[in-house]
This record gives sequence, structure tokens and C-alpha cells, in this order.
Amino acid sequence: MKDQARVGSSASKKRVGEIDGGIYVGTNCISIVETFRLRRFERKTAEDHLNKIAGYNSLGVTSIAIVVYSTGNFRCLYSEYERWVNETIYAGFDSRGTLTLDKDRPHLRGYRETRPVNGSAVHIYHYLLDLRLDSVDDSHEAPAVNLTALRRA
Repeated sequence: MKDQARVGSSASKKRVGEIDGGIYVGTNCISIVETFRLRRFERKTAEDHLNKIAGYNSLGVTSIAIVVYSTGNFRCLYSEYERWVNETIYAGFDSRGTLTLDKDRPHLRGYRETRPVNGSAVHIYHYLLDLRLDSVDDSHEAPAVNLTALRRA
């Protein structure tokens, strides 16, 4: 993994783009990584970042990772993000994709989608991370321990 490589074009198309990270095998980039932080779902911020990824992909990689750091209400964020992504065409892509949920954990949601660029499939993996460690989902807590039953054993 390398960070901040200069590839492709910037969102303005006036300069070289700068990806947040790249995953390499030797000297070959096999995936680009775009990251951003949201306290709540902000369409403009998500749109700005997701509309950059096709321009960054001058290398023609078929795998892109999007990492969103959540610092607010995680459940609201991921449900609004999912809805918005499913109805949005990113700049440079031929059509919309459909998010498929792969991972559902208290502090992580992992999705995948495939979108075509000039007829070629690009696989996009979205990882939404909840950085508010105090926002525990009660359904994932360990079961309560019955001390009376333990003393009898």
C-alpha cells in the first residue's frame, strides 16, 4: 500500500490527480483507494469524492476501494449513503451500479458494486467505518451473565 500517488487527472481536469492510496503488487497498481470523513451524510462531499475516481483511474485498474470514516450517527449515515449511491451515476462511469452488502458489523459496513467505464467492468468496494466507539449497537453486546446461576454451579 502506498499513499498519495499522483495519477490520472484532478476533479478540475487541470492538474494531475492525487489518489489517497494505491494497492500495489511490485510496481503494478492493482487498486486505487479514495477516503473521506463524514459526520453525517453530506451529498456534496460524497459526490465530490466519488466523481473523482474515474479521473484517477488512468491506470485502468478494475478495483477501487472507497473508505468512509463516520464520526456521527453511523446508522443514519450508512442508510443515506447506500440510498444515494444506488441512485447516482458517478462522473466518468457509463451507468449506475447497485450496492450489495458484504459485511455488516457494529462499526463496519462493507459493500460492493460494479460499474462500467467504456464497457469495461470496474469493481468498487465501499467500506464505511464507525469511528465513534461509544455508539455500540445493543444487539451485538455480549449476553448478560447470571451471577446467581454461576454461584450454584
